[in-house]
Amino acid sequence: MTSTPAGALAPIAVLSDRAGLGDALMVCPLIWAVAQRYPGHPIWWISSCPDRLTRPVHELVADIAPTFVHFPRARYWPVPVISALLKLPRFHRVFDVRSRVGDVLLARLFLKSGGFQSSIPIGKFHRPSLIVDRSWSTIEADAGKKLDWTISARDGFHLPPQAQALAAELFPAGRRHVGIAVTTKGEKGWPVPHNIAFAKRLLAEGLTPVFFSGPSEREEIAAIRAGVPEALFTPARYAGEVESVYRLELTAASARRMEIGVAPDTGLGHLMGISLVPMVSLFGPGQPERWAPQAVRNTIVQAPEIDGKRRMDTIEPETVLKAVLDMLRG
Repeated sequence: MTSTPAGALAPIAVLSDRAGLGDALMVCPLIWAVAQRYPGHPIWWISSCPDRLTRPVHELVADIAPTFVHFPRARYWPVPVISALLKLPRFHRVFDVRSRVGDVLLARLFLKSGGFQSSIPIGKFHRPSLIVDRSWSTIEADAGKKLDWTISARDGFHLPPQAQALAAELFPAGRRHVGIAVTTKGEKGWPVPHNIAFAKRLLAEGLTPVFFSGPSEREEIAAIRAGVPEALFTPARYAGEVESVYRLELTAASARRMEIGVAPDTGLGHLMGISLVPMVSLFGPGQPERWAPQAVRNTIVQAPEIDGKRRMDTIEPETVLKAVLDMLRG
């Protein structure tokens, strides 16, 4: 069993699950808020579902939550989970943002702590529909009042100077940049021709389109480069690094240079949102009332329902442009 050294403040645990980039990013504002509310306490981020992008997200909060632990799920046999829980130290507070009742119940029963907050409320009949609100509700329950998440996001980002300098060089303050997230996620993705047409309309309005992408969108980005060569693109790595390297810190630094972000239901949209970028969020068959990103301002553009289905290719570039221009004017 791990113990806390004599004289040291007891650590605080933040427990999360789900494996996507957006799921991990939704935890960041909570971690920043916990650090502000409990200064000096070490923060442990304990994830039940590791992902190749979860650890890069941890780099965005590693200065205040240096300990990242992979944790098993309960699934059908709880003994390994109970054993892992008993090996953890006693925590000053636990913030559990997971949704599986069994996982949360085991943590309540076997994790040693001075206080436990989860997104599955005790004594209430419902929890927030919006996933980001569920996560944030744990710190508000602990504080006993409403909290402004933007304060945590504003103070929480500690990006490397090298990343900030490169983003400032590529996206100078004198231009009005509109970030556009590209995703390959099947029904969630906005088609490449729509991205190209939208970027051309932005250029005609005197706005600079900046495309955001991850390691999986190489083909889409190549097509967009060919279709709209005047557009800009966020860097994936520092000069000299091999192509297999993906630096999320560069994407985060670039996001903070955008005036507005446009994104489907994807992790990059969540990154723009917690970077305090006003958002235009595109939804097809997804549920914006459940999955919309945390953002200072958010305009939802959802595909029309045709024959009982909502398809992303029915969201027209002109509709998205109008939402962007309305947000800039308002």
